[in-house]
Amino acid sequence: MKGLEPKAKPETSLIIKTVLVAVGLTRYSEATALYAASIARRFGAKLRVVHVFSPSNVAEFGRAADGPSLKDDQQEAEKHLSALTAKVHAFYPRTAYILRVGDPSEQIIQAAAV
Repeated sequence: MKGLEPKAKPETSLIIKTVLVAVGLTRYSEATALYAASIARRFGAKLRVVHVFSPSNVAEFGRAADGPSLKDDQQEAEKHLSALTAKVHAFYPRTAYILRVGDPSEQIIQAAAV
């Protein structure tokens, strides 16, 4: 895909095994994930697309932080994340997604530590 490849080849002996990209499932998420895939491809690394579903954010908008509607929202987020990952997987097959629940900053750090 034009414009997605990093401009210069890395001039380092750095070994990168996994690239983790966090997405918010916005209109920018696909381009962000595809760019991360181009970096992962360059290093022969796995790509993990992570999204953190945050029940506290849902509660801030006047919905209960538990219950059936929350589960529906989480399932909808996973559906979108899965579809996004499928598009990226077509570009770079070593791609998988991680859906976490909780505080985004904590969950992204935990996902990176795996």
